[in-house]
Amino acid sequence: TVEGEPLAVLPDESGHDRLILYATFSPDGARLAGASHQGGVFLWDEEGRPIAVLETEGNLRGIAWRSDSSGLAAAVGHDLVLVSRDGERQAPTNKRQGIIVACHWKNDGQIVAADEHGGVRVFDAAGEMLDEWTIGVDALRGAAFNRQGRQLVAWQDRGAVYGVNVESHRPTFTMAIVNDQTIAFDGLGRLVNASTPDISPLLYCVETPAGFRLMTHEEFTAMQK
Repeated sequence: TVEGEPLAVLPDESGHDRLILYATFSPDGARLAGASHQGGVFLWDEEGRPIAVLETEGNLRGIAWRSDSSGLAAAVGHDLVLVSRDGERQAPTNKRQGIIVACHWKNDGQIVAADEHGGVRVFDAAGEMLDEWTIGVDALRGAAFNRQGRQLVAWQDRGAVYGVNVESHRPTFTMAIVNDQTIAFDGLGRLVNASTPDISPLLYCVETPAGFRLMTHEEFTAMQK
């Protein structure tokens, strides 16, 4: 609820509770998908009734719904697992270049995924790889895509953060943050540093005719006038 009280505790079909680190509703609100770091992708309906549990091997780093709510992609170890809204599992992509740290299902039906070695892969809706390239940095701790899937932000343990335009493959910014952080895009396209609330929201990633530009809150506000 808005007040922070749980509406329900959602066990898996076998009745065993697991630690869910990622959870997201489908765009139509009819499905809830969860991913456990202990293995497993879980699907519930809007009433909290279990639909399916898909056992997986390898750590889960994230899940992403297709825009029409017909399925989702799960980052499982080195693989990208595709699942229908009813829990039917498709074969994983099994492209073992590195552990996937983020994935995103774009509005055009393509899926983009970033791995720990800085590799970015683009797949079609059936899991066939269409393109592959690298952002030129290694040892990534995590990554995030904006809502359109056009901007990728990746970060390392030592605090370096890199922005890349997914379509042109060109870097858009580099910055250093001293604190250990987890970064994500919010609904307005801003970068949010989840573990440093005193500087959150951190920055805006704004698309201009010259490409993506990193702005402070003050710069963004001034641009809107």
